[in-house]
Amino acid sequence: RANKFLRAMEQDPSIPSGVLFRVENVTCPHHGRFARPDREIMDVRVSSMFGKGSADGPAILVGTQTLEQSLDLDADFMITDLCPMDVLLQRIGRLHRRDKPRRPLGYGSGRVAVLVPEDMTMESFLNDRGEAIKREGIGSVYENVGILRLTLDCLHARPVLNIPADNRFLVESATHPEKLNGLTGGKWKRHLNARHGSDLAEKVSARDVSILPILDKPFYDPESPDDSAKFGDFGNKLTRLGAEDRVVEFSAPFLSPFGVEIKEMIVPHHMAPGGEVGNKAEIISGPDEPVRFTFGNKTYTYSRFGLEEEK
Repeated sequence: RANKFLRAMEQDPSIPSGVLFRVENVTCPHHGRFARPDREIMDVRVSSMFGKGSADGPAILVGTQTLEQSLDLDADFMITDLCPMDVLLQRIGRLHRRDKPRRPLGYGSGRVAVLVPEDMTMESFLNDRGEAIKREGIGSVYENVGILRLTLDCLHARPVLNIPADNRFLVESATHPEKLNGLTGGKWKRHLNARHGSDLAEKVSARDVSILPILDKPFYDPESPDDSAKFGDFGNKLTRLGAEDRVVEFSAPFLSPFGVEIKEMIVPHHMAPGGEVGNKAEIISGPDEPVRFTFGNKTYTYSRFGLEEEK
């Protein structure tokens, strides 16, 4: 969706191309589907374009949750999808991080626009079994729809936030079990019961891979491959509970759109082919063409928009 949005902005004649975020003079979004060497120079560019000592004037950065990381980012205005209150507060922390002597007229205080669904009750995001209907990040990135509903209710009741003084009130209003249990209706009860069971299962999984019982062991023990695999390996890199991202090695290195040599890349679990396919990717594009490669039974492109799967 970030790529689609940026492509639409590039086609909008009212938006000068020079205001869009760019790396090595190449316009691009900021998200997690870039190779690590590219992400490193992209993060540096974020700091130089939006951080301490950045130049005055308009600038637009289109990105995903990767911008929630510890980046030196000071924005005047933010537009964001609806997300849980604690996550939203973290995002708001990218507004007015520094005491700049000058701000655009009307932005003397940090301002954020939260995009919300037409259905303010959010019950349309639940089926009759209380399962989340996944769309626009709801139900997938943020699985607990109840927390999103309470976040929305809280923002309606308090459109002006005093941060950090309001933080505890805001987070507890949107995440406390008593507040969640106050959502009435069969769909909500079934949904919250399912989320409670899933949370318990994830806690058990987390305990199974906890580092505490094995502090006396090497990080990688060839005699205990099962233990080492819990931390991930370069063939099947584990990044979250129940998910397996794949680190692929290319048949030949190539230069990224930003002029960086790329030898390997992470393919997210939801984009990776199923089954045992090893970790080798075959470049199928010519030297003067956009990078295309095959991995297993899938074909991908890698461009200034990052990794994209060909349909």
